[in-house]
Amino acid sequence: MKPPGHTCPQIDKAQKQMRRLAWRARLKYGGYPDIDEVLQKGLKALEEVREENAQMRSAYYDMRDRLREIENGKA
Repeated sequence: MKPPGHTCPQIDKAQKQMRRLAWRARLKYGGYPDIDEVLQKGLKALEEVREENAQMRSAYYDMRDRLREIENGKA
């Protein structure tokens, strides 16, 4: 089971818009050699944000569960 945060709708929307922007730039300008490179770097950075988000959420839920155990005397 994946922890909450493995999907991030806003990151997905940002990726979609980046792809759309690159597509439009290719059409309008005939393609610059670095459009795809910039797009890939941006998409990679967003995936790193998604991974960090999942890790932070997982750590939060682990900590929350641990605190509940302590409060309930199960530590």
